[in-house]
Amino acid sequence: MKSFFSLIILSIVFFALSLATKAQFAEDLSIAFEPASPRPGQTVTAKAILTASSPAQASFQWFLNDKNVTDASGKGKNSFTFTLGPASRTTVEVVVTTAGGTRLEATKAITPGQAVITWWTDTSVPVWFQGKALASTGSTVTLYAIPAPGFGESPSNLLYSWAVNLEPRPEVSGVGRNRFTLKVSLVENVIHQVNVKISNVSQTIKQEATILLPTRAPELIVYQLLPTGGVDFSKALSLFGGNSGETYDVIAEPFFFRPDQLPRLKYVWRVNDKVIEGDFTDPDILTLKTAPGGASQNAVQVNATGLAPNLQEASWFFTANFQ
Repeated sequence: MKSFFSLIILSIVFFALSLATKAQFAEDLSIAFEPASPRPGQTVTAKAILTASSPAQASFQWFLNDKNVTDASGKGKNSFTFTLGPASRTTVEVVVTTAGGTRLEATKAITPGQAVITWWTDTSVPVWFQGKALASTGSTVTLYAIPAPGFGESPSNLLYSWAVNLEPRPEVSGVGRNRFTLKVSLVENVIHQVNVKISNVSQTIKQEATILLPTRAPELIVYQLLPTGGVDFSKALSLFGGNSGETYDVIAEPFFFRPDQLPRLKYVWRVNDKVIEGDFTDPDILTLKTAPGGASQNAVQVNATGLAPNLQEASWFFTANFQ
């Protein structure tokens, strides 16, 4: 009886070891690209990687964008080479039949590296604002070209050819000139198309990038000032409600004004079309006071105006109701 139970235990152990061995050597298939971040027009090698079988004994069937690549398929053909086109995405699929008859499939997409243009401007935003400053009329924008991988050399050794609205800008182009400064239009809603062509000096490798850069008017937005001194920037004031007899402070925040305008902005507040006079310590802040016990509805407007030449201005309107 002991021998019988010992035999059962040994069988269970061997069975578990067998499962562990199969799990350890379970077949897996993946695809690797070389280079991993190619440029359009570059030659790419796709390689099928088997974890537990010999590629020489396996049969491979390759597909490029769902089309069977018959010349690259066959026994032992675990890689094939293709030229990356200008499309944003190329898909490679391989179907493998191992010597043991196991059928495996793998799919992988590759995206060609693309040059990009990034930019920043010197216009104003409040200190609490998390977004990007935008280009307003007459502001200065710095543009920076970032080549995609594939050149194999430093960006400072590449040739950059800039154009604005299809007009070449040779004065800001040249070797290593991957950034330049553009002063945008003084007219609102003008769109500047900025293009850069990047190449090595021998012109054997080329990339290109384009952005559209709109010119907008500056903005003035009113928010409530909290009793603690902070700004309730969670919502802009369009319809404000409060209790009569209490005092409320609001602040006008300028967005996207040029640096030459911001320190000299002149604020004019109007309540029910009447200019609020007074010696404002902070001209961007208005204190709303109401008599107790009476309801009132008030139209509030603020204008901010810079100085000539090329002044910028903006305004904001909201309604204040007190009960």
